[in-house]
Amino acid sequence: MNNMRFGVFKYALALLFVFGCSNDDSSSKTAPPEIVTIETYGGSANDSAQSVLATNDGGYVVLGYTQSNDGDIVDKIDSSFDFWIIKYNSQNAIEWQKTFGGSADE
Repeated sequence: MNNMRFGVFKYALALLFVFGCSNDDSSSKTAPPEIVTIETYGGSANDSAQSVLATNDGGYVVLGYTQSNDGDIVDKIDSSFDFWIIKYNSQNAIEWQKTFGGSADE
């Protein structure tokens, strides 16, 4: 994608995963959830969210990968692909983030 910056659309993405799928077979249609905020996180290279999981404290965790070592990426020194985990609280603020990987692509 021409080194396009991929961000994490934190709250909107969480809403899509939480409310986007339904096992309800009824024919009644409901309105889609209201998007409250959209924010982008990442750096100057490829960053991508792959999964969003709810946490017991009312927050959520975004799991993905990053190739960046600048911007919002605070613990990475090279440009290899690494796993990236971001923990948000129930007010959609970052509590912590961590990258996992070595000097080669993960």
